[in-house]
Amino acid sequence: MDLIFGNRRAAQQREEERNRPTDIIYGHQDYGYEGQDLPQGYLYPDDENYTRKGKLIVPAQPLGPELPPISQENYDPEAELASFLYTGVAGQIESGQIHRTDLLKIKYTFVAGSEWELIYGDGKGESQYARKTTGIGETTWNLSFDVGYRSLSPAGWPQLVIELLGPSYSGGETLKGYGCIHIPTSPGRYERFARIFCPVRETWWTWLKGKLFGPDCDLAEEPSEIASGEGREVTSVYYIGNIKIIFEVIQRNMARFGYKTY
Repeated sequence: MDLIFGNRRAAQQREEERNRPTDIIYGHQDYGYEGQDLPQGYLYPDDENYTRKGKLIVPAQPLGPELPPISQENYDPEAELASFLYTGVAGQIESGQIHRTDLLKIKYTFVAGSEWELIYGDGKGESQYARKTTGIGETTWNLSFDVGYRSLSPAGWPQLVIELLGPSYSGGETLKGYGCIHIPTSPGRYERFARIFCPVRETWWTWLKGKLFGPDCDLAEEPSEIASGEGREVTSVYYIGNIKIIFEVIQRNMARFGYKTY
């Protein structure tokens, strides 16, 4: 009996030792605090600064300087000072009626005055070769363009210069004609036709060759020579057709600089 009661007493002492409350010890870690020597089933205090495992919650640090608050005022671009005239033009060189030539391609170049600056887009482009449509005799390219300019003055308004090229008998390319047209000066959508001409020298040989095989154009070194029109009144040309061009023009600050474009 003494053995039985002795075993019970020892078991009771062990149970009391197990359930005896102990002090909570917190050890500092690199990332916060963590509880140690806690009884099984211990409930941590309801503290928003600690996790359920007793680790201190460290607030996230901002990655950079704090951004200024967003203004609730409506943005009014008209309240700012106008610094430039802006003109943007998009569209495409669609098709053309060209005489005496079947296989053609086109190159275009935008030419503007010295005060105009190209701010986006490519001022040059080139199409594929295209052949005339049977029956209507129309050549289709559908060559698109999209450019934007800014300037301090409307002088030197941008122009579109077109060069018409065709295959030569030697296997290369030969110039068939030039065209030049101003970008419309008002915003909106426009359909324009550029007349294509071929400058030639007035000699009996070029006259006879032009009658038999079509005129050969004298090459210009730069497209700006075609856009300037210098010496046009004393230059002999052949008219060889026209090309249809679609313009879509947008503008900004014209009225604020004192110009009416409508």
